[in-house]
Parts: sequence; structure tokens; C-alpha cells
Amino acid sequence: MTGRERIRQIIAHREPDRIGLWDAYWTDTLLRWETEGLPAGASPQALLDFDFDLLYMDASLRLPERLIEETSEYTVREDKHGFVAQQWKGRAGALGYLSHAVTDWESWRRLRPRLAVDFGGTARIGPVSYFELFTTYPSWDELAQLLADLRAQEWFILLHVYGPWEATWRKHSFETSLMNLVLEPELIADMVEAHIDLVIGTLRQAAYGIVPDGLFLVEDLGVSTGLMFSLKHYR
Repeated sequence: MTGRERIRQIIAHREPDRIGLWDAYWTDTLLRWETEGLPAGASPQALLDFDFDLLYMDASLRLPERLIEETSEYTVREDKHGFVAQQWKGRAGALGYLSHAVTDWESWRRLRPRLAVDFGGTARIGPVSYFELFTTYPSWDELAQLLADLRAQEWFILLHVYGPWEATWRKHSFETSLMNLVLEPELIADMVEAHIDLVIGTLRQAAYGIVPDGLFLVEDLGVSTGLMFSLKHYR
């Protein structure tokens, strides 16, 4: 079986020839692996015979990225998603958020048009994670060729994108977004709808063959003891 056939078999609740394989790695894991035996130029995807390959949807505001500070240990940067954050260099870890672009209705109305499907003239899908800095995305025609090349490999193509809550709080701050689920639910709802419209609109670019096999929403909605907020407020 090819990777694509194998995963489709599993999703259909039919027995595959073997279990499906894929994994994701922290930055420090790959750096250490390179010093402990990962062959030069090899990718885990090919080396471990994974069944998935990934594409990433850029659902950001596409704000100008800017490096504000850099030391031997960390960087402080202004991100395309709409926040300023401190980030460790060479190792994984949670970002230290310092500020966010959307603070109220006025700033949201000003920035909302930047969530147009083709804002900036390039495709919102590419092979590089939206976590990476200063990413250049392909044109729509280049994306079509990229998809054709991936299809030829017979992997199960999984498209990663932020879920609506994750996308909203990164623009608006985690604490403020939690508060505004109660205090200004119309603002949160409008930000959520704008994100959903962007994801669906991007996937509707059928002329360019954007038909992934699966959609992976990066969306943290709970902690070890339950949901971060009530179902009532989320709905």
C-alpha cells in the first residue's frame, strides 16, 4: 500500500497492511539527532517511511515581520499573526507574548481586511510551517505544481491550519480573548467567523487543485481538568 492508501484504509475502519506512521519533532530534537547519526541531507519523512506529508495554511494577518531584539539565547520579534513575542533560539518552548495587534473593535476593523484569501498576492498554502519566521509563500501556480509533486509521492497530504480559537487569541491575547468570550462575545464571534471564511475561501481555490486528503486544526480548547471555557460561551 502507498501511504495515502494506507491512511484512507484506516480512516474507513478497514485493516491496512501496517499501522500508519508519522511524527512531529521539537526543534531541539532534530538538532540533537543531526549530531547523533541523522544522515546528512536525510529527512525523517523518507528515512522512517512516514505515510503523511504536510502542507501549512497561513491564516495570519500577514503583518510585516520584524526582528526587534536578538541575543545569544532568544529573539524578540513582531509576527505576521499579530503579536510581539520572545522566543528561545535553537530549542523548543512556549512563546513569551508581549503584545497583540487586536486590542478592541477599532483595531480589529482596521486589520480584518488583511484576512482576504489572496492578501499580498501569494498563495496562503506552502510547505513551510507558519511557526517559521520570514516565510515566503509560493504563487498559486507554484502551489499547484507543489501539490502535483506531492501527489506523485503517494503520501496522505495533511493540511495544517490554526483552528478559530487559536487564530483569534494569537491576535487578541489569550487572557483578553477569554475575558471577551463573556464581555464582548460579538467581537470574538466576528474574529472567529473571519478566520473560518479565510480557511474555507482558500480551500475553494479549486482551479489550483487545492484538495488535501485531510485537515488538521491546531486548536487547544482544554486543560487536564476540562475545557478552558464553558460550552455555552464557546457556542
